[in-house]
Amino acid sequence: NNGRAFQFLGIARAQLGNKDAALLALREGARLQPQNAGAHFNLGVALMQAQETDEARKALEKAVALDPNNGK
Repeated sequence: NNGRAFQFLGIARAQLGNKDAALLALREGARLQPQNAGAHFNLGVALMQAQETDEARKALEKAVALDPNNGK
């Protein structure tokens, strides 16, 4: 689906060092997949790397709320 495509695009852009374009794609991916914990996690990590800590915290909290057992 489109949300997943935006996730892959955002991750690829982040790996290439294009943080702004990565955040744009990851935000869209999370918007299109509001119940996907991974989408919010990826966005949160990218936001932390961009030092946008308040927004990162919100995205990571959303990821945990959606899938509290992930990573255990």
